[in-house]
Parts: sequence; C-alpha cells; structure tokens
Amino acid sequence: MEALTSKGHYNVSDLNRVCEATDYIANLLQEYGYKVDYSPIFIPHRMPQKYQELEYIQSTGSQYISTGINPTSNTRIVCDFQFTQTISAFQSVFGGRGKTPTYEGRFCFHLTEDGLFRSDYNDTNELFDSSISPTGRHLVDKNRNVCKLDSATVTNSDGDFTGQYQIYAFGGNTYGEATELANLKIYSMKIYDGEILVRDFIPVYDMNGEACLYDKITNNFFRNSGMGKFAASQEFNPDDIVSINTTWQREDIPLKSQMSRYLTNISAIRSAISVYETTPEPPSSMDNLTWKQANNIEKILFDLDEIITKMEQAWFYSGDLYSGEA
Repeated sequence: MEALTSKGHYNVSDLNRVCEATDYIANLLQEYGYKVDYSPIFIPHRMPQKYQELEYIQSTGSQYISTGINPTSNTRIVCDFQFTQTISAFQSVFGGRGKTPTYEGRFCFHLTEDGLFRSDYNDTNELFDSSISPTGRHLVDKNRNVCKLDSATVTNSDGDFTGQYQIYAFGGNTYGEATELANLKIYSMKIYDGEILVRDFIPVYDMNGEACLYDKITNNFFRNSGMGKFAASQEFNPDDIVSINTTWQREDIPLKSQMSRYLTNISAIRSAISVYETTPEPPSSMDNLTWKQANNIEKILFDLDEIITKMEQAWFYSGDLYSGEA
C-alpha cells in the first residue's frame, strides 16, 4: 500500500483518516440515541499484540525509553505529559542531541532546574514564560523550530540538520548517554517525520504486567532501558488485556471483506440521520475507485460532522427557556 498521499492513489493515510472519522461519528450518533450498523474493521496484518491500556506511565528519575527515531530538522513531537516534581537539575520530557559544546542536531524539550520549560532546536534554545506551572499537566507540540506549550509558543532559529542520536522519552540522549532523567507522567506521545506519523505511543501494561509504551504504528512495545520499573495509573489486571488492531499500516493489502465493511460503515452513518440534498452517495465498490468517488467519501463525513454540530447547537436544555419564548 502506498505510504504517502498523492494524486491518483487511495492509500494508508486515507484509510486511517476515514476509519477514524467514521468511528468518531458512529460513536457520537449512538451516544445520541441513533441506531447505527457500524463495526470496526479488524486488520490482522500481524499477530496483534496483547496489552492493557493505561492513562499514563510514570518515571521516578531512573527510567527512560529509546524511541528508535533520530531527530531531523523536520521532526515533530506531540506529547501529553506532567512532571511530578521539580529538582535542582534539568529534566527532559524527550530529547536527542550530539556532543558538547554545541550539542549539534538538538531536538529536546526540558524542564530547567529553575522550573522553566525550554525548547532546544539544533544549536539554539528558547525559554517559556515562568507563569507556566512546572508540575501541571500540559500538551507540548514541538513542530520543527516552533514549540507550542498549551497556548504559549516559542520559536527557535531555523536550521537544517540530521541528528546522530535517537530521541529518548522520560529523559534525553546526550551523545549516546541517558541524561536529564525525569520524574514524569506521559499520557501519550506522537512523533512525525514531516507530515508522516512514525510513532504513536500509548501507555500500557504488556501481557506480563510490565508498564511500557506501545507504538500503534510498528505494533511493538518500547520498554524501559533504565533502572527499576515504570509506575502506572492503575494496577495490572489480566482481565483487561485486549488484542485488536484497527490501524492500517503501509504493508497491508486490504481484503475485499474489509473494503466491503469500510463502505458499509460509511453507508450506515450516512443513513442514520437526514443529510443534505447535496450529500453524495458512497461508492458501491472500492474496485477501480475514482478520485471523484474518493472525494465523495470525504464529503459525506464532512457533511455529517457539520450536521451533528448544528444539531448540538440547536438544542435547548432544562431551564434555558420560559413559557412563550420558543
């Protein structure tokens, strides 16, 4: 399957985007009481891994994980995190960098010893304002040289580089050595190479009860490379172990039955509520799919999202109106 979206191809990015949107709309309609004949598509491209999903895993200053990704000037990382304490030293949410004194090829996000967040990119660093709580829960979106922390943004000088050392999570990788190990919770982490999602980490217990990160892209566990063990948001429960994969990967070859369910799901959510006269019908088959039919699938999802949003905005709740107002 083609890995990138290009004219004339319907590929892994399209399938995953449409499946995610269909799942969202189907769940929303069911929540509002509509009957929807919807079933997720199981994709057995490998023996699926078994895990218990967690809210977060937590390090205590001794654990870290290598992501297997070397930073470049096109790297983007989005991470939901929370430091559990400040210490008199730097702590990294993630990072990879070369040797001193310039630390060339840097792509790091730290909490400094003074309790300030800092974004490092190539040979520059920028501090965030001191008003941001060092131990609050935050979402960082470090996209190339622009780093957004919640609603605040800093911008490093731009540059072109390819780092030699892999990015670590729960700490930094300095010239091949684990440094700035953190007291930290991670709720999720995504890593992009430009526009391509290359890591989609969620916190889990593996089937043996070890807390770690699971990557939904490579279908692999990424475990602690440091000392001790990660703590977790809840106790291990073997009964909560799940085994399912609903994400397409670039090596997958879709089966006819999967594509049939794919279109059945689109038809199911379209027929659940009244749509616009201009809302197109889904294609009858994925065989020889044209660009117009592919666009029709996207248009159905766009229209449904817009209709549901308008429907939500039109609702009145108890106490909003008085007699004679409506």
